[in-house]
Amino acid sequence: MKNALKDSRFPILIGFFLIGLDFFTKWIANIALPVQQTIHTSISFWKWHLTYNRGYHYIFGEIGNFRLVQSLGLIAVLILIGLMVKNRAELPKNDVNRHLFAGYIALLMGATGNPWETVVLGRVTDFFVFTPLPWPSNLADQYINIAIYVLLPIWLVISFRDWRRERQAKQADDSEYQTDSYKSP
Repeated sequence: MKNALKDSRFPILIGFFLIGLDFFTKWIANIALPVQQTIHTSISFWKWHLTYNRGYHYIFGEIGNFRLVQSLGLIAVLILIGLMVKNRAELPKNDVNRHLFAGYIALLMGATGNPWETVVLGRVTDFFVFTPLPWPSNLADQYINIAIYVLLPIWLVISFRDWRRERQAKQADDSEYQTDSYKSP
């Protein structure tokens, strides 16, 4: 695992930078924005709105034992990051999945900003709204969105392409084997 960590030090450093950026922007929002007041900007789809998430999720509703849920989620994500670091080290240097794993490692580390904040402060700071979505958000939420809506589709396309190539190669090998077996001596 030590070599795998060394091999993934760049995505890990980026991940720490993303966590720091998330905490820094939340700190600025807490200093500069009034709580529970919407501030419209010159950008039509962007509003500032500082709020604290203490266990209510805009999609799923009330979440009981919020700290416990966030702590268990944090542990699960840290295990996932560890597995990704280990698996990334096993991929060949020129494998495109190796680069996708690096992106996922960095983004998932950045996304842990919310559970870390919950464990320490008992809440999550949300401070901007992107229209048409009705709920406030923060950078850690956006790291998750990038991982899901950008990297995941790329990975699915690459995986499907690789699967098709392997299937075509196997079919070509099978047809060549069948042709060779029908030859008479």
